[in-house]
Amino acid sequence: MLNSVIYSFYRNTQIIRESRETTITFDGTYARLSISSCKKEHSGSYKIVVSNEFGKEESYAELKVTEVKKVEKVCQFTYHLFNTLWNQNNISFPGNI
Repeated sequence: MLNSVIYSFYRNTQIIRESRETTITFDGTYARLSISSCKKEHSGSYKIVVSNEFGKEESYAELKVTEVKKVEKVCQFTYHLFNTLWNQNNISFPGNI
């Protein structure tokens, strides 16, 4: 049986915590960071660090918000876990994941 996955999102070097405008979710396959009402000040380097008993992976994304409109925007950074830690260790799962 697989142990739990540990994951953390960062903006620049600061860890991101959930807040009124920031939501972090994990459904067993995807870790997702969502920022509601995305603003120019949300621009920066984003990183996720994911680990389990097989090792640790990091993924990076650069977010650049160039304009603010009156329409509410949501910025999302999604990380697909099965393309890294589990596939590297030849683990397969039944069904369509």
